[in-house]
Amino acid sequence: SPQWFQDFEYNAVYENPNLPNFQQAREFSFALDVPAVYGAGLSMDMDRLLWNADVRYITYSATDGFDESGMNQDGSVKGFGWEDILVFATGVQYGLSDMVALRGGYHFTQNPIPDELSGFNIPAPAIVQHHATLGLGFMFDNLAVDVGYYRAFENSITGPFMTPAGSLDVTNTMMEDSFLLSFAFAPGS
Repeated sequence: SPQWFQDFEYNAVYENPNLPNFQQAREFSFALDVPAVYGAGLSMDMDRLLWNADVRYITYSATDGFDESGMNQDGSVKGFGWEDILVFATGVQYGLSDMVALRGGYHFTQNPIPDELSGFNIPAPAIVQHHATLGLGFMFDNLAVDVGYYRAFENSITGPFMTPAGSLDVTNTMMEDSFLLSFAFAPGS
């Protein structure tokens, strides 16, 4: 189900020096919730090999903050205008021994942002579609150590950005690299 949040509220001032209300205080509020996610998965455990896969459907178009797009009368943004998406993921773990596991995964996400809304989504360019992971896990008596690498491959979208002087084309590009090192300690019983 969706997660509902209280509206984000913050204070600002009118910033246009050509208006009579320049530097006067004003309040903003923005409704932004987390969309519902519907999913199903499958896992198979075959001796030293563990495989899993899942599919998810994320309902951005029915969620406050993502459902509308465009500008309000006061010049504020109505919302991000994201579309519903399908997400597919799969992963595998192979136990090299009782103490060492090798892991890998792949994840595909549809792009929720239509090209024509690139300008509204500059602060939230969630456009990466292909993700890959690699990792190793080490299990000692009461200590687990995991190392991993995550890559979200570069993706771009191009669309209009509205300015007082007219429309400009803007391109959003995003890619990510991340490394993980974690330790988990379980005291003996």
